[in-house]
Amino acid sequence: MVLAACPGGATSNVITHLAKGDTALSVTLTAISSMVCVFTIPWIVGWSMVWFMGGSAAVQLPFWKTLGQRTVVTILPIVCGMAMRAARPALARRLERPAAVFALVFLALIIAAAVAREKDLAHQFAVAGPAAITLNVLTMVLGFTAGWVFGLPKSQRITISIEAGTQNGT
Repeated sequence: MVLAACPGGATSNVITHLAKGDTALSVTLTAISSMVCVFTIPWIVGWSMVWFMGGSAAVQLPFWKTLGQRTVVTILPIVCGMAMRAARPALARRLERPAAVFALVFLALIIAAAVAREKDLAHQFAVAGPAAITLNVLTMVLGFTAGWVFGLPKSQRITISIEAGTQNGT
């Protein structure tokens, strides 16, 4: 449930862009989930502890610290990108490909650092991996199906699928 409660991040925006989804929708969903996570994570995890474990505990995030981190990591880059596209559209178009490559390399470095930092990754993956992968695949399928049910265009169905799946993967 902690994994399911996690907000999305810039990863979903890059993947959506590469998958030819609706990047503007992806950025909007990421921004919204980043700002509401300070409220939703404690609620979802607290509810889950009662439901699944029969006990309760106060779950709190450091509100201002979490909000600040989400703003710096997610909202600030979005605002900078939007400002550049509005002020210098030709430059923004020229930088699209290099920025996408940089984002993928940066993502790979973050993943490599996270893997290197973990001491018992094989055990952790054996315990949580199947559930995490199942959660991600199911949420991606549900996201795509929900978009189809509501008659959304394919680019938006792709976006919702990626946002749902990578949000939980983050």
